[in-house]
Amino acid sequence: MPDDHFAQTTGSSTFSLDILLRQLQTGWQWWLSQLQQMLPANATTWFHANQPRLLIEFERGQLTCRFQRTVQDKTKDSSSLKADRQIFTLNTDEVTAAQLDDIRSKLAEAVSDSRTHGITSVVCLAANQALVKTLRLPLATVDNLRDVLGFEMDRFTPFRSEQVYYDYCITSREPVKQTLTLQLAVIPRATLAPVFAVLDQLNLHPDQVGLRCNSIEQVEFNFITDRSEKMKKDSRYRWRLAGIAMLLLSAIIVLPLWHLHQLSADLRAEIDGVKQEALDASALLRIQQTLEQQLRDVITIKNQQVAIVDILRELTSIVPMDTWITRLEFNRDQLKLHGESGNASKLIEILDNSPLFTDVSFYSPVTSNPRTGKQRFVITVAEVKVTLTSTEGGRAIE
Repeated sequence: MPDDHFAQTTGSSTFSLDILLRQLQTGWQWWLSQLQQMLPANATTWFHANQPRLLIEFERGQLTCRFQRTVQDKTKDSSSLKADRQIFTLNTDEVTAAQLDDIRSKLAEAVSDSRTHGITSVVCLAANQALVKTLRLPLATVDNLRDVLGFEMDRFTPFRSEQVYYDYCITSREPVKQTLTLQLAVIPRATLAPVFAVLDQLNLHPDQVGLRCNSIEQVEFNFITDRSEKMKKDSRYRWRLAGIAMLLLSAIIVLPLWHLHQLSADLRAEIDGVKQEALDASALLRIQQTLEQQLRDVITIKNQQVAIVDILRELTSIVPMDTWITRLEFNRDQLKLHGESGNASKLIEILDNSPLFTDVSFYSPVTSNPRTGKQRFVITVAEVKVTLTSTEGGRAIE
């Protein structure tokens, strides 16, 4: 009995240790995959260069998965991917739960035996499963080429963009003609739907779905660019949440200190403002007094000037009916009148008798207008010696 109890205890400890090691390995692989997603594209390519991969071939409704490992060629001092062994073959039309469980265990064994921190998976399609066309487009479309191809898909192919997965490869550029040549590869979504359904159940998310080349290492195009981006959103979302958590923690620490600093700065600013206001109070008072004095001076000067309205009113009341004033010039306190009258000499006498005008005389000799029979005159008033101001009661003369 003691020996049996010891054996059971030892077995339980070993089982727990295996589970812990697997969890640690899974966490380590996840952490490395997250780091790889943050690397530039060329660095990611170099990182995967010497790693094994799963090559999943799909043809005539059958999935075949092979494990590829890196083989070092000592003669050429280079490495290449070589098919190591076949992991599973599955007909997508006849999938059972038992088959999926068996495939999952085989995949887990392959990953465990690879002694690596991550395996990329590539789905390889036969060339006759896709439509490949050579197109020539304006060079200006290069920045938004995927959007342009999606928008014009029904013109280039018999399909609409939402019916297909597509990718392209630029083969040449002609700067002189401002054109580029590319190969457009299109595959119906219905063709890949059973493949993705099986791979999702196996928790396999391929890094590339393309067309088979002559070399076993190379696969042209990648039909799941958009799909891969969507699948990476979850990991990026987790990183963003971690970043937000760090920002919130920093805010909890920094905000109280910043608030105290800001409060101190505001108080200092208010004190400085009150000081400046106190120092400038007397200066502002002097400025106000100066402006008031200048305003009074302006009002005084304005009140000392003769109002043009009063001059026009005076002329209208005293000028005879046979007299026309065609032009009036007023400069400071001097007045000059141009016009025609039946008796210019009498007009001089009338203007001179006005209390508003002083020293009235002809500026130039009087001439006769043969057309109207009247006398043309230019009369000057040397001084308007009084000021007339309009009031509510009428006209006041100073």
